[in-house]
Amino acid sequence: MENVLVGTKGWEHKLWQNDFYPCGLPKDWELDYYSNQFYCVLVSQQQWQHWSVTEIESIAESLAEENFFITLQVESLQNSEKDKLKEIQHLFGYLLHGVLLFSMDDLSFYQQELSVEITIKSANYIKFGIWSFQNDQDYYCGFPLLVLNLFELKIVKQKDILIDFEKSLLNIEIGGLIYIASTEKNKKDILVNKVIEFKVLVELLGL
Repeated sequence: MENVLVGTKGWEHKLWQNDFYPCGLPKDWELDYYSNQFYCVLVSQQQWQHWSVTEIESIAESLAEENFFITLQVESLQNSEKDKLKEIQHLFGYLLHGVLLFSMDDLSFYQQELSVEITIKSANYIKFGIWSFQNDQDYYCGFPLLVLNLFELKIVKQKDILIDFEKSLLNIEIGGLIYIASTEKNKKDILVNKVIEFKVLVELLGL
């Protein structure tokens, strides 16, 4: 993995039609097209828990030759979700890189049953793993991963976050993932040109 990879939460965005995806591109080709520009994606629980076996197999097939990282966001975990996650891990293999959690519940399941990287995001400071980072009121720990809303960040603030994020990686010698997403407070669709501009900023900073 490069030092910092940039992706988005989801790849199916209304405003991306024609602005990013070519006119007439079949919907089931969009992720393959997305993977040419971005090398990671964050998938919401609302999306992955409704995937059929056919959809999971199709995603795995479209990314089979790619060096690509999929992170699943997990907000709640019942037995049905555990079964679905195990099914996804079985069919995805190495493509399922990690999970983004919001509590330390059931950590043994992710470590022993899924064997994936774990990032925990919390409003309170918690200790897990060898990496931690604070971005405003959000605390992250575990595998290096951030979720940012570019609508709420001026370019100077974006640069400051990136520099601090890079510093947090210096002593652990692994790369990190940054996902661009909207928030509950600001549900505007993600603008692909803003994401590409952010990706260019990452490259200009040598990250």
